[in-house]
Amino acid sequence: MHLNFDLPDDPVFRAASASGQLALLTPSEIAGYSEIDGILKEVVTYYTQRRQATEQIAALSKKSQLGLTAGAVPFSRATPDQLAALYSELITVAQTATDLQHMTRYARGAEAAILRGDLDIQKIQAAEVQVTDLP
Repeated sequence: MHLNFDLPDDPVFRAASASGQLALLTPSEIAGYSEIDGILKEVVTYYTQRRQATEQIAALSKKSQLGLTAGAVPFSRATPDQLAALYSELITVAQTATDLQHMTRYARGAEAAILRGDLDIQKIQAAEVQVTDLP
């Protein structure tokens, strides 16, 4: 899957995990990198859900001719079922956008902690929370 944004990459953890060599890492490295790996998996999940819902909105709009034509009233051709489906997808986009923003902030805090050399899981989790109030 192609993401249109960059994600932190922890190649040491990823390689050790894929090759069954996690025992070569310290317990704090395993805990710290596992924390970030879990967050990044959620980021990708929310991104995928948001992208799929956005694609579904486009498909619903095209299928039901919800797009505006000259002089048309928006959504005037839509059936109640089409409007309900569109509303559901719009809610999904809004919720996953919020979830995605939240998890990317967690990832930013966790990665900042690791880059500072803090591999203690409690310090990483504290750093995650510190960035949740960013604009």
